[in-house]
Amino acid sequence: MTARRAALALGAGRGVFAWWPNEATPARARVEAFTFDLHALATGDDATLAAPLRALRRASADSRELHVALASPWSLPRELTLPPMREHEARAVLARDGARHFPSTRTDRVAAARALRPGNAGKPSTWCASDGDGVVLDAIIAAARAAGFSAVRCVPAVGAWAHAAGTATQRVFVVDDEAAVLDARNGLLTRLRRCRAAECGAQSAATDDALPLAAQHAPWCAERELVSVATQTERSARAGTLSRRLVTASVLALAAALALRVWGSSHRVARIEAQRAALRPAIAPLLAARDSLAQITDALDELSRTSAQSPAWTQRLWLLSSALPRDAQFTSWRGEGDSVVVEGRADDPSAVLQRLRTARNVSSVRALAPIGEAGTDGASFALVVRFTSGATP
Repeated sequence: MTARRAALALGAGRGVFAWWPNEATPARARVEAFTFDLHALATGDDATLAAPLRALRRASADSRELHVALASPWSLPRELTLPPMREHEARAVLARDGARHFPSTRTDRVAAARALRPGNAGKPSTWCASDGDGVVLDAIIAAARAAGFSAVRCVPAVGAWAHAAGTATQRVFVVDDEAAVLDARNGLLTRLRRCRAAECGAQSAATDDALPLAAQHAPWCAERELVSVATQTERSARAGTLSRRLVTASVLALAAALALRVWGSSHRVARIEAQRAALRPAIAPLLAARDSLAQITDALDELSRTSAQSPAWTQRLWLLSSALPRDAQFTSWRGEGDSVVVEGRADDPSAVLQRLRTARNVSSVRALAPIGEAGTDGASFALVVRFTSGATP
């Protein structure tokens, strides 16, 4: 199984790199020491780290990320008391007033901070403040990328030592006669004091050379990363590119979803149209029958209304005909409102007049003209027969 992590610890002109051929735990790390030109790295010459980083890349064949722990003189962390503020505000204060808080001289000062003991009710808070040189950080990143590492994370070595301490008080870590006395809880730094190694020899057992420990525990360091301006700019540009790509992908996905929806809708419409076309031959006769039935129904309704509104002339004519004597007959008739004007011939027109007056539903009978002279087919008569209003024959 090949290595999954790679780490590097840098001191004054010497360093240690670590890799994990098997389990990625600090105790399983393999370490190797090397030396480099201190002054060349301080001026930004990345060539001085090229050989050890290529060796580390070969040892950690599949590792793409490099964790770098910076000891003195590359990073000089210390406790600072600042007014209550957020982490990004603390970084801004340290970047602005770095010369006052850090005695070291930096070409391009970079600062990082993490709150150790936040202040309450307006009281000052205690911070672990770390500084670094942007020129050195850029040189380390350039050498790492040239060796094949795609991501580089630079942190102060005290964070790696805090992880090594676990939970402890007054734990001393010595590198090149400089000691870091720290308290840690669950691998996280809670207190920090830097001094000469001789000054803290009687306080506790010190680690003779803490640089290998820094390399072994660098991947688990909880302190804030030291980031140069160039790296910040590059990461911002990368984040912007990624954001634009995500927006473009979102727009394309939305367009694809809309196109799929439109295609699905048109496909459903086409399927419905095909089903309607298949049903049309069977439905057409039914529709024609429905229209014919509607026309017949309308005609019957009209006939019923006409029959209800018109007088019952046929029944009235039959009533009058049944009341005539046998020798009488009608030659013409016409209806006018509730009256009927009839003309005819009879042997005895007076008998016709008398019979009609006694007919059912007849209210009156009067002659329109004098009775004509009798002939071979009888005498002519013209009568107005008025029916009772509202009577049903």
